[in-house]
Amino acid sequence: MANVRKPMSKKRKYQSFEEKPFPIDCNLIGYFTGLDVEIFDENSIKTLANCGCFGEDSRPRQMISAIEKSGIEKMTKAMYEQKLKWREKFGSSQAETKIISVDGKEKEDPFIIENTRALFPEEAMFLHKELNCLEIRNAIDGKSLSTLELWKEFCELNESFPSHYAAYVYLKSKNWVIKLGSKFGGIFLLYKQGPAFYHATYIVKLVVNERIDMLEFKTHERVAENTKKQMLYLEINFPDDLDPLSIENLHKFTVREAAFQRKILTTY
Repeated sequence: MANVRKPMSKKRKYQSFEEKPFPIDCNLIGYFTGLDVEIFDENSIKTLANCGCFGEDSRPRQMISAIEKSGIEKMTKAMYEQKLKWREKFGSSQAETKIISVDGKEKEDPFIIENTRALFPEEAMFLHKELNCLEIRNAIDGKSLSTLELWKEFCELNESFPSHYAAYVYLKSKNWVIKLGSKFGGIFLLYKQGPAFYHATYIVKLVVNERIDMLEFKTHERVAENTKKQMLYLEINFPDDLDPLSIENLHKFTVREAAFQRKILTTY
């Protein structure tokens, strides 16, 4: 990629991070909920977080940072009282206890909410199909889903999934950490190492068998500049007579990239 903006590092860095781009030699299990794939096992969650930064934790990033720094989860008094109400209303069948800090005092968590890690469809398919390290089951009946069944499910969720997946695999081959980019108006966000270490370098937009709309282009270019990122356009092409929803035709997709950065004149 030409003229790459230098990734902006963050001041706070998490200590528990392994320099591994992929979770290799793992047997992970996820559950397809109809929207994404959820991981429940705590060891699997740590593996995905530390080896390639796959998925999104259900806990806020600030909470994770505080736990890793102090070794204990901090909770506000209001949240603690709310959990007491939940336990009274719904009951509690938790087998283990969890110690938390409420306004500096250690107490038992009255209503433990299980931590999960959510994988969006493209990265779930990548872990399942390309790395062969993730078994995905139906969240309702627990039945294991085949690659073809998953492909059909994801295509029903989003008819553009084949193009998105081709773009995801292309970007992953360049060792980017990829997150969803909807909050910046893109398809993906590209990070060096991950959001815990660096701000996103690129906002990714896809152009599938069509031309770039110039009004849309200028809009996204301004958003990228104001958030100190660059726009990366990926042109996804496939033959006109090809069925893009067929997994057998995935290898016939071609990807071309173009990076843009808005130039602001400071001297005249």
